[in-house]
Amino acid sequence: MRLAALLAGTLVLALSGEGGRDTSRCAVNIEYSYYAVSGSTLGEIKRSIRANGPVDPDGKRRYARTDWKIKWSWDRSAAGSIDPGSVHVTCKARVTLPYHERLDALSPEERARWNEYLAILEKHEMNHVLHVEAVAPKISHRIAERQSRAGSVSAKTAQAIAKTVLKEIRQLDRAYDKNTRHGATEGV
Repeated sequence: MRLAALLAGTLVLALSGEGGRDTSRCAVNIEYSYYAVSGSTLGEIKRSIRANGPVDPDGKRRYARTDWKIKWSWDRSAAGSIDPGSVHVTCKARVTLPYHERLDALSPEERARWNEYLAILEKHEMNHVLHVEAVAPKISHRIAERQSRAGSVSAKTAQAIAKTVLKEIRQLDRAYDKNTRHGATEGV
């Protein structure tokens, strides 16, 4: 499980241009956290997941969860406006997934079903990470566009641009969860 998580995080970082300045993607620093589940069949495990899963902002238990944070900074010119070339955006995500406390207690068939289910669940959560990776760079792009149209960008305007992009990512996440019924249409 930890190896799969490490490989998934490495893949996202590799695809997002870590090591080079790829402004079309935001390299997401992914942290994984886990909560314990038990059961000897997939049905029992899902009951444990429903009882122990992370709680969303609406107070509902979920099978897994991805929380993200995007930070931005920039330098100012002598006149006090934003230097669009200096905009720096960092992206972090925490993905919370279940782990089975006693994999050795599962039959080979149930272990295979669990591993398949967990892979589907993790893929769903990684799609939330990909939303951040793909959309967060709009912060710097829109600030540069604004400067090109207006001649300069104030810090207040740049903050408003960044906050608008955050709203877009939240809307994308909500639409994705609504369309997939929080992953149910994907096999979660």
